[in-house]
Amino acid sequence: MGNRCKAKNSIECIENVIRGDGYIDDVCLLHDRNANISSITPLQSDTVFEQAYSKLITFISANVAVRRVDEMSYARVYQLICNHKKRQGLEIDEQ
Repeated sequence: MGNRCKAKNSIECIENVIRGDGYIDDVCLLHDRNANISSITPLQSDTVFEQAYSKLITFISANVAVRRVDEMSYARVYQLICNHKKRQGLEIDEQ
């Protein structure tokens, strides 16, 4: 899988966390689960993305030592997502 697909998959996972689709929990980080993310202000967008990214990384790296969390590549985030899904017995999306 190329880095572009890994980045796309990682961003989709972060969006799922933002919308509260049940991957981690059902808590939506937006005022409306169906809101268009592109319609929120850049400041709100940064805040929501930061919350979702932090929540995702904490969740998928629970049993893994992760260094420099703020500097991880999409490939590394994707690897953590896949490893977590394998541990949970979930299907891995490899496009």
